[in-house]
Amino acid sequence: MDSTTRPSHAAAPVETTGHGAFSPAGVSWASGFGSPIAGGTLLALDYWNWDKKAEAGFGFAAVILATIMIAGALTFLMPVDIWPLGIWYVVVFGAYAGIGHLVAEYYQGTQFEAHLAAGGQKIADWVSAGLGVGFAIPLIYVYSLG
Repeated sequence: MDSTTRPSHAAAPVETTGHGAFSPAGVSWASGFGSPIAGGTLLALDYWNWDKKAEAGFGFAAVILATIMIAGALTFLMPVDIWPLGIWYVVVFGAYAGIGHLVAEYYQGTQFEAHLAAGGQKIADWVSAGLGVGFAIPLIYVYSLG
């Protein structure tokens, strides 16, 4: 499957529901600041607003599992004794943001474009980034416990 091919459900027509939609860039910011849980939640909200409840539930469950797996792997793979911890923050932010953007573009890129073409509104990327920070606060607390 090449990079321009999208899943069949992503090409389905989208009707505007009066709700704004999160752009792939916004999902990227949310994922970078608040982990895949934040970005996945924004994707699930888009699906929910587009009346695709099954995709919303499945997507949200998938990002919870992915976040647990990534966080667990990073816990064992981060050699903080070799590189300063600040470098790892940049690496993790970049990985989360990049993965969030790719997933959003792959699964909802066509729907997002159709939403805008049908007169739908885009939710500002700074709102997405702020939601990501909001998700990060409890995650930082949980990580600090361990």
